[in-house]
Amino acid sequence: MVRMSSGRPYHEPSISVHPGLIVALGENATIYCKGYYEDAATFYLYKEDQSLQKKFADAGAVFTVTSVNQSNQGSYSCRYCYKYNRCSFRSDKINLQLAAQVYPKPFISVEPSGILTMGETASIHCDSENNSHTDFYLYKQGTSFRRKTEAIKSSEAVFHLTHGGIYWCTYCFDSNSGKQCSNFSDNVCINVADPKLGTPSISVRPERHIVLGSDVTIECEGPENGLNFSLHKAGNPIASQASDPSSNVTKFALPVKRLGDGGNYTCRFHHRENPCVWSESSNPVELVVTGPQISESQVVNTTLRTDAKEVCDETPNGGEPEGIIYAVLNQDSLKIKRTSVPDVPSDSCFYASVAVDRNVLGR
Repeated sequence: MVRMSSGRPYHEPSISVHPGLIVALGENATIYCKGYYEDAATFYLYKEDQSLQKKFADAGAVFTVTSVNQSNQGSYSCRYCYKYNRCSFRSDKINLQLAAQVYPKPFISVEPSGILTMGETASIHCDSENNSHTDFYLYKQGTSFRRKTEAIKSSEAVFHLTHGGIYWCTYCFDSNSGKQCSNFSDNVCINVADPKLGTPSISVRPERHIVLGSDVTIECEGPENGLNFSLHKAGNPIASQASDPSSNVTKFALPVKRLGDGGNYTCRFHHRENPCVWSESSNPVELVVTGPQISESQVVNTTLRTDAKEVCDETPNGGEPEGIIYAVLNQDSLKIKRTSVPDVPSDSCFYASVAVDRNVLGR
């Protein structure tokens, strides 16, 4: 029979774990949640503040965390509820940990590294760096996924996958003292494009034809609020940022410093909880960058030595304004048909001040 609580939460359940709080990599952990009363109830298991599992049982429930890996570490608690949401307090917390890993972490890489189409295969390489005769294990974040394979070479294994997500690997030995494993590798992401997510739109403000030194804003718009956007130039990601939770648009501020900043731009988006599954690419928008126009006041004449290989010693107006470069034009190289003899000395030096991208000069 259920004990009434006079409107207050019921007494908290007890919680325990088998075989213990420290679990070997890949083993199962069994968590027991026992109610304070002997009545049937719905029992809930939590990791941090997220509900993981629920079971209806008499007096207590048994939960299993299968193939424990890095993502399963953390604090667990439970509670029970009767009809009409009459629930207990949360139990005490238990902290589940992996047994210590004693070998260096493997090196991990993924090929190809770009965004794949749905169903396309990616290969994850896991290298134990000269630790041979090992078993390799691959894990995927947020799931109980675990795949085992033996080394295809003396110290390397390759996993072939078609699903996007965040992955990591480890390698293990069997020894007299039990299984000995390495630390976990770094994480890698298999990026895939999911057509079901839709396609973003892209636009440029204030205009597409931009003069050097200007600032432009590239806007990416998605089908819903709170998305993460990535800006690409010629297919390569150059920036990423999230839209406001109450907006479906994000704005990339782009300072135009080089002629090379022109080109085709596109954008994609993903949901914040799934950073490796992307939308299709937007249509491209072209950014045309032009240099500043040379005015007549920037063109002057002065006397030139007859040796065409020499540059002019005299500079216009007696000095060299900052940011101006002077070019000497060899008259002999100019293919211009003269209609009359000019009333000026035959040898002259033509100067033109040219605005130059100093980033380009420094290459």
